[in-house]
Amino acid sequence: MTKCLITPKVKGRAAFLTAILTQIIVIVVYVMSEYKMSLNLFGWVIPVRVAYLWLNLIGCLLVMGIAAVLQGVMPEKEKEEVVG
Repeated sequence: MTKCLITPKVKGRAAFLTAILTQIIVIVVYVMSEYKMSLNLFGWVIPVRVAYLWLNLIGCLLVMGIAAVLQGVMPEKEKEEVVG
């Protein structure tokens, strides 16, 4: 089986949490763009203007990046031994 992108293995919990977080970020970016709001970071005023179709790319890249980082930070569950 060939992979298109070289990414670390991400398990379900990290992917689920990342999907929720990314969806919130994309919705905030959309609302800020739609209502022509600006982002004020340490005195820098950055206007948020994103075309609708770019939100797909933003969401995809955020999911891949945040999930890889989150999977590396999250502790692994200890496997329970089945006695029987």
